[in-house]
Amino acid sequence: MCRLVPRHTSLLATCNHSYTTSRPSTSRQTRHNHTASPSSSSSSSSSSSSSSSSSSPSKTSAPLRILFCGSDAFSCASLTALHDLHKAQPDLIESIDVLVRPGKPGGRGLKRIAVGPLFHLAHALHLPLHQRDTFTGWDLPLPGRLTHRGHLPFNLLIAVSFGLFVPPRILFSLAYGGLNLHPSLLPDLRGPAPLQWTLLANRPGAGVTLQTLHPTEYDRGHILARTPTPGLPIPPRCTTPQLLESLAPVGAALLADALQQGLHVPPY
Repeated sequence: MCRLVPRHTSLLATCNHSYTTSRPSTSRQTRHNHTASPSSSSSSSSSSSSSSSSSSPSKTSAPLRILFCGSDAFSCASLTALHDLHKAQPDLIESIDVLVRPGKPGGRGLKRIAVGPLFHLAHALHLPLHQRDTFTGWDLPLPGRLTHRGHLPFNLLIAVSFGLFVPPRILFSLAYGGLNLHPSLLPDLRGPAPLQWTLLANRPGAGVTLQTLHPTEYDRGHILARTPTPGLPIPPRCTTPQLLESLAPVGAALLADALQQGLHVPPY
């Protein structure tokens, strides 16, 4: 079993916040559903100095009405953490809806619809569930549990292992835009399959980055929080599924702590 051992007892206390990446490009980035070599940056750019959570006061946020978009076990860990935070601090997280991509036919005769782990978790947590395979022609619904409270819209989208590009019209309609958990130490290993590339490149450590969703490109948003460089040590013979399992709770804690500190509230 691959177990990553944190170098620090408090991940977020030593994460870099408000790290601004290069000026956004106007060109649209290729989607994540293809194989491509990762974009790597020098260690000097990824270790830029910035204030830590221990010295930055928390920012005030309106109650969050979250649309959580995901698919796999990595996203399940984050949804579980958000649901726990919602129960503990309803003034911080008012509601959570879940968006997944529709299941695909599988099994003998393609008669069984295979759905991902997040679908089952959303049902188990009794969260409103939406299924879409494209944002084209789709307007965000109202949060499922709040229709009796003045029809308040979502104000934050969180994408974790989702696989669809969230268009600008959706992001700009949300008061706090969108957030994304990426399982690498951005700006290193931008793009698809970061865990596979981490192992193929023999990186000594791995980590998770919380970033804002860029309106036109993947992995070019503002970096809000990140596992401290050089990341958590990767044991020998670690596999991609084992690495994902180890990083899932790290990312979930990073996300929950960031929301509690108001890191999603601009200016970043």
